[in-house]
Amino acid sequence: MWISITPYVISILIVGLGIAGAVALRPRLFWPILIFVAVGTLGLKVQGYCLVDEYFTGCVLIGSLLAISIGAAPPRREPISNLNYLHILIFYLMITYMIAESIRGLVLWGDPRLMRWVIYYAMLGMLLFIISKRDFPVPSARNTALVVSWSALLYFAAYLGQGFYAEAFRHASRFSTQGFEWAGSAGATFPLVAAVPAAIFLLRDSARKWRGLGVALIVVSMIVAYYYDSRVAYLVIMAFLIASPTVLGLRRAAIFVALVLVALGGIYFFGSWAGFMERISRISQMLSGSVDFLWSPRASDVDRYALMYASFSAVNANLWTWLFGYGIYSERFVIVPYLRRLYGSIPGVNKSLGNLARTEAFEALFIDTGYIGMLLLTGNFFFVALSLIAQKSPMRIILLLALVLTFLWLFVADIQDAVLLYLIIMPMGPLAQLGQRRTATQALSNLSAN
Repeated sequence: MWISITPYVISILIVGLGIAGAVALRPRLFWPILIFVAVGTLGLKVQGYCLVDEYFTGCVLIGSLLAISIGAAPPRREPISNLNYLHILIFYLMITYMIAESIRGLVLWGDPRLMRWVIYYAMLGMLLFIISKRDFPVPSARNTALVVSWSALLYFAAYLGQGFYAEAFRHASRFSTQGFEWAGSAGATFPLVAAVPAAIFLLRDSARKWRGLGVALIVVSMIVAYYYDSRVAYLVIMAFLIASPTVLGLRRAAIFVALVLVALGGIYFFGSWAGFMERISRISQMLSGSVDFLWSPRASDVDRYALMYASFSAVNANLWTWLFGYGIYSERFVIVPYLRRLYGSIPGVNKSLGNLARTEAFEALFIDTGYIGMLLLTGNFFFVALSLIAQKSPMRIILLLALVLTFLWLFVADIQDAVLLYLIIMPMGPLAQLGQRRTATQALSNLSAN
């Protein structure tokens, strides 16, 4: 395994150095590269760890510091609104709290790997500090949509290619490499929360080639949902399609949905009409059953139901844990006795547990950081929503939906180490950029001024 992985790691290291150099020499590439790596490398793993997007983000940060040191990034000239100032404060509070909880977990469990989280949150805090103090030009909404769309299209194409390669040449299931070489489908499809809004934005563009890029991204996203049998991907795409008339208008949205349905039919129609209808029926039942697992859990959903319920029981154990939780990395140990008790009370469920339990992002953050941690996290979502509403963009309904779906994703996959998650809830992040009303011409004049 070491021999096969060494070229992969070396190539990542070399690309990272190139990223740092590019940002240092051309500060206007700061945001495009940061967004590209956050979307385009989210699910890639090294020895089972999603470190690629973190490493590349660190390289962007190093490049920005180099740009500042050589005078290529002057002090910020564009004023920050009062709303964004409050958001910056809340984000700093969350980052400081998460660093403290990471150090607490490190001391409690004595696992040196937890230094990753200290570095990770410190890196995110430093990113925001640089963004708020230095002049790294923000792309226009159109350019942000293009960066997100291209990075997502390449990412999902690579995700499909990895699955095809595993089955065709390695004679392994496309699912067998998930968790080691690539994130599981629920986590790997998380870029959809930014990719589909970006695609819808491009569908309004006057250039036919960019409208084609938007359609291509939606079609590839559906192929990914089908190939990896991802319920959450189907639900997200459908939610955005339903909301698309608020941006595209009824006529253009109807044409768009018709094209999507034709593409969907092409994906599913392999063989007889009966087989096609059977596939559609199976997917419909799968999606309809996904929305009611909270009050009527099925066998496949009982684990998520149990994890959520047990996390509340663990946090409510006493006032200290209610406020501050147990510290980072504690959830997998703390939740086990509560899960055992819960599984024992559910009729027909006979599940044995070891000393560790795997949790999703919501349960992990909730148990580790308590109600204060969740309040700070939710506060950042709230301020992004206020910012999107204040911008009065035609895209605001789609972008608010993206924000809601991002929060709900915490319940179905462990995405707390995804840089994209924190960029989305960061002041002046990708969603805010997609919602800005500034034109490409204004953005270009700002770049020329630099």
